[in-house]
Amino acid sequence: LKIARKRIDTDNDGIISIQDLKIARESGMLEQNATDDELQALLEWMDTLENAYEDGQIHFEEFRTGMILLPPSTTINDLLRHFREKGTPRARYSRNSSVNMSNSDLQF
Repeated sequence: LKIARKRIDTDNDGIISIQDLKIARESGMLEQNATDDELQALLEWMDTLENAYEDGQIHFEEFRTGMILLPPSTTINDLLRHFREKGTPRARYSRNSSVNMSNSDLQF
């Protein structure tokens, strides 16, 4: 997970921003036909999971939580395609509860 996140963190500041996602897309590290809206959906989804900073960026903890929620061997490109075909998963974290996500939200 650290290696994958590090490849996307193009400015090496330890945080994935929307600009990092766009640069990663343009350089071929992410699916090149991913739209800006899909990249934004990815960022917003990971930034609202358990213990999220909710600051418009993806910190390692958020990235790790998001990837752990996915079926094994799922890639970020799989997640972007899922956003395109089925919409953003409905996983939301409430500080007073835990992550709630139905199995049908992330079927690949």
